[in-house]
Amino acid sequence: MIISFDGPAGSGKSTVAKLVAKHLGFIHFNSGSIFRAITAFLIENNFNTQELSEANIKVEMKNNDQFVFVNNVDYTPILRDNEISKKVAEVSTLPIVQFTAQKIQKEFSTSHNVVIEGRGIGSEV
Repeated sequence: MIISFDGPAGSGKSTVAKLVAKHLGFIHFNSGSIFRAITAFLIENNFNTQELSEANIKVEMKNNDQFVFVNNVDYTPILRDNEISKKVAEVSTLPIVQFTAQKIQKEFSTSHNVVIEGRGIGSEV
């Protein structure tokens, strides 16, 4: 089962999604973390999108926490760093980034009972 929460920043998506997931015993999936991990990866690779098209990106859940790996590097600890926060909006508009993130979100959500939240989740993913 997939439950999605879509909306702009600051609208309460995360708060409600976490509560619903906990109540139902589902996994809470924050789609924004995918975009942030991709942004971190592209910063490391000087925005070489060819590197992204060849990257292995995976999401793992451990103890109800979401971890995002790109080429076996865990980007989770730095997802909220200022540099990433400043660039994520720009990076998320790139077609290769949108395609990659949507593919990961679809794959993850089809194999788990999930409450997924983020911009465009209900309409695009």
